[in-house]
Amino acid sequence: MRSTIFCKSSIMCPKGDGGADKSPVKEEGKGSTGRTEPKDVSEQIAMNDAKKNPFENIPGEREVEKIIENLSDSRWKGWEKWQIVYRTNSGKTITIHFSYDPKNGLFDDFKFK
Repeated sequence: MRSTIFCKSSIMCPKGDGGADKSPVKEEGKGSTGRTEPKDVSEQIAMNDAKKNPFENIPGEREVEKIIENLSDSRWKGWEKWQIVYRTNSGKTITIHFSYDPKNGLFDDFKFK
C-alpha cells in the first residue's frame, strides 16, 4: 500500500490518488519542540504524508523508526518519539519527528529535524 513515490524532479509525487482521501491523524496540540514550517515543496509534501501515514515504512524512500521509548517531557510523559526519514532521488534527506501515545493511539509534535 504505497501512497507516494519519488519523482525524477526530486520531490515526492502522488501515485494513484496519493492518499488524497486519507485524513491526517489528529494532533493533540500540546505544543511543539521544533520547526513546523516547511522550507520548500518537498518538505510540505513530506509533512502532509507523515501526518497521513505515520507508520508506513518504504525501505530506501521512507524509513520509520521509534527512537525514544519513553519521553520525559511532562507534556508527553510516557509517549514514544518516532522518526521518519525521506530520501529523494536528488539525495536530499527530509527528517520528521513526532510523538505517539501507544496506550491511547494519540499523535503530537510533528516537526522537521
